[in-house]
Amino acid sequence: MQLASRVAEAIAAGQFNRYQRPYVELALALILRRHGENPSAARLLDPLLKSDHFQEPLLEAMRRMRASIENERKHLRAAADAFERALLADSITPENRGPARYLLAELYRRLGHDAEARAWYDRALADSSLPPHLRAWALEQRSALRQ
Repeated sequence: MQLASRVAEAIAAGQFNRYQRPYVELALALILRRHGENPSAARLLDPLLKSDHFQEPLLEAMRRMRASIENERKHLRAAADAFERALLADSITPENRGPARYLLAELYRRLGHDAEARAWYDRALADSSLPPHLRAWALEQRSALRQ
């Protein structure tokens, strides 16, 4: 993801000409999609689907990628609903509540629901049983959320 950050910075700085930029943006969308960063991938992909830079076989593949993002979004939403119901019903054992809260926050972040993600990261971080590696990830992910 460090490479993706550097590529995004280079795009923002205008380091690619008008012929290169769409292909670099597509490559970045593919990297983001591969890492489950679907909201960011979709934001890059949507304008590319309307551009005239790509031939039909590639456009069709891009449309399939966009459809797969929406399909995955449905599954993420169902998983988030199930996690939230289980947490709110107190159906998760105490030793697993911190990690479950962290995972729910991650689901909401990947859905682009930053307010919900922030609230669940805060709940996970408030749990003293949250493992140190999850605590570090939660702090990192929470700090990257849009205000």
